[in-house]
Amino acid sequence: MSSTRKSYLCAARPSCLQGRRATRLSLFAVLFVHIVSANLPAAKAAPSPNRPVPVELFVAKEKDMTLTQEYIGHVEAVQAVELRPQVSAVIEKVEFLEGSEVKEGQLLFSLDRKSFSAAAELRRAELAQAQADRDRAQRLLKRMEAADKRSVTASALDDARCAVLDARAKVRRATAALSMAEIDLERTKICSPIDGRIGAALVTRGNYVTSATPLARVVQTDPIRVSFALSDREYLAGRAFFAGGAKGAGTFSVRAVLPGGAELPGQGRPDFIDNRMNPGTGAILARCRFDNPDGLLVPGELVTLRVLRSAGPVLIVPQETVVSDRQGDFVWFVDDGGIVSRRSVVVGQTTDGLAEIVEGLAPGDRIVRRGMQRVRHGSAVTATAPAEER
Repeated sequence: MSSTRKSYLCAARPSCLQGRRATRLSLFAVLFVHIVSANLPAAKAAPSPNRPVPVELFVAKEKDMTLTQEYIGHVEAVQAVELRPQVSAVIEKVEFLEGSEVKEGQLLFSLDRKSFSAAAELRRAELAQAQADRDRAQRLLKRMEAADKRSVTASALDDARCAVLDARAKVRRATAALSMAEIDLERTKICSPIDGRIGAALVTRGNYVTSATPLARVVQTDPIRVSFALSDREYLAGRAFFAGGAKGAGTFSVRAVLPGGAELPGQGRPDFIDNRMNPGTGAILARCRFDNPDGLLVPGELVTLRVLRSAGPVLIVPQETVVSDRQGDFVWFVDDGGIVSRRSVVVGQTTDGLAEIVEGLAPGDRIVRRGMQRVRHGSAVTATAPAEER
């Protein structure tokens, strides 16, 4: 029995030794991990989802400001006339200097008048003949009416009266024909219908022209107008001015900047605003009119329009507080309980890092200025000192 126990103990000793070694290794590993963990820097605890996020706020305030916006404008003539003859004839003389200023009623082209003068003389003769026939018919009718009724039949008296009516009608026709001949004769003198500047003569002396022949072009250069496109935001901001109201006119100043950088003397006046947006560009066409006595603006050229708007008081926020996505512009609004929500806004003009808020905010509203990347709709925030309005 003792020998059996001894054999068992001897057989079991290697297993015991292995178990003790495993235990010591396990204790050593735990101790090692503990020591290493004690020497590592403590990991930052993950923020609680309900923990307020620190952000910097901005308090929306009203402020008197002058906002500047520049546009590319297209110069257009208020009036432009392409001269064409109203009768067919040969050009007898060109009466103007190309590129010069002309006045309304000034003679520009003279056409050959000979055939038209002859036609007018013929119509005068026809009128004289018709008047003589009318007078003779009237005298005959008077004699027949004064004669003894037994010597004049009723049929003859009716014929005389009809002859008088026919003669009078011929006089009216001859008078109208003479008027038309005199009008055609007058049309051989082609005059300017407006004040303006005339371009190049498209025909010269000796050319036969018809009503389909362009002769020259006259454009009115003073005043002159500049057309440009407004976005929907800009239209909303300046609709009082472009509607022509006295209040809007007092808050806007529109200047035309010449290619050299100098401003055209005088301010622009609202001239036209379209009644619909262009669906392709999302812009609306507007025009301003400028006095242009020196001809510094030329139809067809492109100029810069500088619009200064005295916006006072308007709601101003830092431009970086406005976020844009597919749904439009918005800010992160913070309510009295410190909860963030998305607030859609309509932005007017921007200048010097500031954005005008046309709709969506009120004075005193708090919005997130810095730390926007850490907030979302429904987040709780804790505010640092609100930044003062610049």
